[in-house]
This record gives sequence, C-alpha cells and structure tokens, in this order.
Amino acid sequence: MNCSKCNEPLPAQAKFCPKYGAAIPVLAYYSGLDFSSLIAKLTLNFTGRAWVFDEIERWLANPSGAGLFLLTGEQGD
Repeated sequence: MNCSKCNEPLPAQAKFCPKYGAAIPVLAYYSGLDFSSLIAKLTLNFTGRAWVFDEIERWLANPSGAGLFLLTGEQGD
C-alpha cells in the first residue's frame, strides 16, 4: 500500500506515514483493502487547513480583537 498523501510505499500493516506525517485510514488498515488511489483522487485539490490555524492564532494573539471567531464551511470540506 502507498501513502495517500506522498504516494510512497508503506510497510505492511503501517498505521502512519513517516515521510508525510499522516495517519493511514483505519478502514484500509483493518480491511487490508487499498484505498490510496481513491483517496488521492478525492483529495487532489485539498490544500490543507494551515491558513485556518494561522488566522485563529492571529485572533488569539490580539487582546483587543473581537470576542468571537466564526468559522463556517461546507460539509466535508
């Protein structure tokens, strides 16, 4: 099986990709099925969520900022 993020081969029964730092999907681990190509296809345009955490950190660091941080998004995103 290959990692769904970096596409590097993983050791048998791997639960974690050491190169990318990502957990291997639980269903793939327990079922022995390889969903890496489907996951790669469905996450092709996924860019991560680092921007969200950057914004939250910026908001938390501003003591005179707004008292509420509203985060919205479509389901599954």
